[in-house]
Amino acid sequence: MVFIKFNKLWLILILIATIFSVLYLYYTLFPGNISHEVYKYFSPSEISKAQKYHKVNRLIYITSFLTKVAFLLWLVFGNNAIKLSYYTEKLASGKYYVNVFLYFIALWVILRLISLPFSLLSHSVQVE
Repeated sequence: MVFIKFNKLWLILILIATIFSVLYLYYTLFPGNISHEVYKYFSPSEISKAQKYHKVNRLIYITSFLTKVAFLLWLVFGNNAIKLSYYTEKLASGKYYVNVFLYFIALWVILRLISLPFSLLSHSVQVE
């Protein structure tokens, strides 16, 4: 029975993350109107460049986020987290706290490697 509640909790968290991701994507692709007061300080070409720049960076960010979420779902629900735990346990020689430390370091490194291409891409974005 606890397992069923655990799965419902995961389902709720995944649905919340999906809803917020869809909202973020919607407002990135279809931004609202720009206030007329902005045109007092910036030219229309500067505003257009800023919109393009931020749109591309937001799309890169949401793609990076969804890629990491997909990886974590694959890790957790595909029993690969257990395999990773087994490898870190062998490496830690059965020491619990070392195992936990190595597990989270390995997870952190994997997530950083997944986000690396997106980070490099976002730093190379230029608007013409």
